Amino acid sequence: LSPVCLGSLRRAASINAEYMGDRNALRLMLQERALEVVKRRFLLMREEQSVHRGYQMDLVPLEVWNDFLSAKEHLGQELMKLQILCDKMQVNYKDLINQSAMRYHTMKNSGASKKKKVPTAWPLV
Repeated sequence: LSPVCLGSLRRAASINAEYMGDRNALRLMLQERALEVVKRRFLLMREEQSVHRGYQMDLVPLEVWNDFLSAKEHLGQELMKLQILCDKMQVNYKDLINQSAMRYHTMKNSGASKKKKVPTAWPLV
């Protein structure tokens, strides 16, 4: 191969490596974004019943109720954006959400087990 061909091949390899690095970085960012969406989703699911019941009983102010509804709406929009990004990056949306949910549960369970291991002070008498 001539020096010109070798130089072109090196540039092409460099561009390909840069592209793959960028693609991997984008994939990691997509995974982190999905994890945040899953965290928010579980938080809203956990609080939904108590907020709804409190609103029906006039214990929750209208502003709090509106914020809660807005958060649910924004979560739906974020899920749609995530699905569009998955389509563009050729990533399976359901797999991404399932993996993020598994990561969330693993993180949550590992945090809970660490909290249980904290020794308590027992009275000596």
